[in-house]
Amino acid sequence: MAIKRTQCKRCGNALTGDQKAFCSWKCMSPNQERQKLPRKKCLTCGKTCKNSVKIYCSRKCYGIAMIGIKRSPEAIEKAAATRRKPRRKCKVCGKECPKPVHIFCSRECNTKDRKGKPPKALLLMLASNRKNGNQGRPAKGINKTCILCSTEFYVKPGRVGTSRETVYCSKECRYVGLTINHSCPICGKAFRTTTSMDKTWCSHKCSSVAHRGKANPLYVHGKGHLPYPLEWREGLRRDIRKQWANRCAICNRQESTLAKRLSVHHIDYDKNNLANANLIPLCNRCHSATNFNHAYWPAELSKLVSYKQVI
Repeated sequence: MAIKRTQCKRCGNALTGDQKAFCSWKCMSPNQERQKLPRKKCLTCGKTCKNSVKIYCSRKCYGIAMIGIKRSPEAIEKAAATRRKPRRKCKVCGKECPKPVHIFCSRECNTKDRKGKPPKALLLMLASNRKNGNQGRPAKGINKTCILCSTEFYVKPGRVGTSRETVYCSKECRYVGLTINHSCPICGKAFRTTTSMDKTWCSHKCSSVAHRGKANPLYVHGKGHLPYPLEWREGLRRDIRKQWANRCAICNRQESTLAKRLSVHHIDYDKNNLANANLIPLCNRCHSATNFNHAYWPAELSKLVSYKQVI
C-alpha cells in the first residue's frame, strides 16, 4: 500500500485537499526538474550541453553525428575554410574585401571609384543607342505644346517615344482633358467624370433613387412589401412539396441533399393566388433565378405544372 505524502516533494510545504505530491503548478513544472538535473556531455565534441535534455551542444555536432563523420571540430572547420571562395582585393586601395562578392572594401572606395564616371543608367542608355544605330549619343528631350492650355513644356529623354510621353503640361490640365462635365438627372448637381467611367449619377444615393419602382430591373408589380394571406401556412407549403416528391421542379434535386428546405414559389408573382396550379417547389438556386426575366419564367413554370398534372 502506497504511503500518502503530507509535504510537497519540492518545497516541503504541507499538502492540502487532493494534492498528492506537489503543492502548486510551479513546483510541478518539468522545467524546474530539468534545471536540477545535471547537464550531459556532448556526444561529438565532449562540451557541456545547454540543458539536461540535449545530448549535442550545437547543430554542427548533431550534423556530424547524423552523417557519421568521425573527425574533430578543428578538422571540419579547416575543411570548410578550404571550400570557401577567396575574397577579392579592393579595386581602389587593395585591401581584402569583407565578402567574396564585393569588389570594394568600403563605401568610401566605391564613391572614389565612381567619381568622374557617368552613372550606370547613362551607360545602359548609351549601349541601347549603339545597338539601335544612334552612334552612342544619348537621346535628347523634346519640347511639346499642351493641347489644352497651349503652354510649351519639356519632355524628358526617357519618356520620348514611350507611353509616358504625355500631351498635357500638368496634372491639372490632364484632369480637365480626361474628364467631361455631367449633370445629375436626380438632384441636378454638376460634376465631372472620366470618359472611361461615364457616370450618370453624382452619388450612390441618387443612383438608388433612380432605380426605385419600375426603373428597377427586378420590379414586378410593386406589391412585394404587402404581407402574405392567412391561408399561407406551413401545412400548405408541405402539401405542395409532397405533390412534387420533395424535389425541385426545375433541377429535380432532392430536398434531403440541400442545405435549405425547398421554397414554394408563386408562378404569377401574386401572393394572394394560392391555387395549386400557381404554386411550385424550387431550391434556393432556382428560386433566385426566377427573380430575373419575369416575362420568361411564368410560361415555363406553367408548362411544368401542366405536365405534372397530366402524369
